Amino acid sequence: MNPTILIAIITIVIIMIIRIVIQSVRNKVYKPEIENNVQKPGTLERVIANVLLFISIFSLFFAMIGFIMDEMEMGTVFTVMSVIFISVTIIIKRAHNMSYQETDTYFILQTGKQTQKVYYENIVDWEAGYNEIEVLDQMNVDGKYVRVNIKIFTPEILLRKLADMTFEGKFYQEEQAYAKDPNRKVEFIRYLTQNKYGYLVEDYIKQIENNNI
Repeated sequence: MNPTILIAIITIVIIMIIRIVIQSVRNKVYKPEIENNVQKPGTLERVIANVLLFISIFSLFFAMIGFIMDEMEMGTVFTVMSVIFISVTIIIKRAHNMSYQETDTYFILQTGKQTQKVYYENIVDWEAGYNEIEVLDQMNVDGKYVRVNIKIFTPEILLRKLADMTFEGKFYQEEQAYAKDPNRKVEFIRYLTQNKYGYLVEDYIKQIENNNI
């Protein structure tokens, strides 16, 4: 097998393994840091960022060795690896510049210098994203969804409020695709249980089971 292809395959496998390990650890032990009811990314995110930074430096070192030894394939592959891991490290580092706070009437999401305050009563739609819940605030003039990470943060009040609104019929859909679940009850409960938030809606889970919705 071509060495370049082999190293590329190894790189992909390493990335996949790291992703699976990170996801598994997050699901089992991760908790955000909370100070004055404000949630911030916890220690795990910093550890992950530091590990990826080490791998990036390690890859960059071998890339330089490859170019010095005139091993262009080795240098190129490790350069690509270092770029990938540096990019992921930057993304994780940016996550540290985030905070989340919620009350019984609203939540505040701060990303960098941008602060978004959303009142639950103004939410008119939700979408399930990867590791996040996206909500549409009718007061948001640009029509963009506000994205709250449910792995870095634990937005329990928000998720319970969305469950209540879902079962009140606020997110009713007339499209044929939602014919069997027009209020999106099953969809939302399944989303919560798959993301380890089923404990927030045990009453609704029983209601669905009893009514065979």
